[in-house]
Amino acid sequence: MIKYWKALSGNTKFSILGFFIVAGLGLLSMGLLGLLLYYPVAFLLSFFPAFNDWHGDWVWPVLIGVGMFWSIGFILAGITVHFFKRINESILIQILLYSLILWLWDAILWFIVLSNQNWE
Repeated sequence: MIKYWKALSGNTKFSILGFFIVAGLGLLSMGLLGLLLYYPVAFLLSFFPAFNDWHGDWVWPVLIGVGMFWSIGFILAGITVHFFKRINESILIQILLYSLILWLWDAILWFIVLSNQNWE
């Protein structure tokens, strides 16, 4: 197993570790990570009620869940950058692509969650 781990690229190792660490932080932060993930994409979701208007039993589990499910974005970004390396070897562009995928995954998660809420 150690031999297999050493054979992986740095991007793959970062993505796997990021997945597990962020999934754990999503749970252990008790919703703080989910809340922090809301603010970078809040301007895209301005047609939903503002965060201060959220109320009910759904808010806290959603904050925890988004923080945990965001970890999947590390795997998605890692796979994408792995295949993108064949097209462009620029480290800066790969980092920007990785970051963009994490940000888009954040926006997708929040859009799915907020669009499925019963706003009263």
